[in-house]
Amino acid sequence: MLIWAGFATTALLSVLLVLRRPDRLSDLHIYYGAVAHLRAGGALYDYVAANGGPFTYPPFAALVLWPITVLRPGGAPRTIPLLSAYPGSRTFSFRSATMNHGRLVAHAADGRPLATYDDELAAALRGPTA
Repeated sequence: MLIWAGFATTALLSVLLVLRRPDRLSDLHIYYGAVAHLRAGGALYDYVAANGGPFTYPPFAALVLWPITVLRPGGAPRTIPLLSAYPGSRTFSFRSATMNHGRLVAHAADGRPLATYDDELAAALRGPTA
């Protein structure tokens, strides 16, 4: 029993230390800022976060996280864990993606369409053309 109390104390201390860090979820802030910058007409790889971190992820990451910019900046860190904890969260994973009339359609594991991304997003991911 004493060993479990030690594990619980260590886990609680770890959680408290992580929650006190000012730079927690820095990757999420970079994703959010980069996608918001992209939606405003900027280039994806020109974005640099307040902590100096640039967007270094593949463009597909921006595609997947495009919907988080409808949340206010502080809302994403609270909403995304709730969605992933939802029992039906497997429906949020992509099985495949297809093009349909110029739109990218992401499909769930059971084959039904999850999200459709339009030409605006495709053009933003491609960047400026010469």
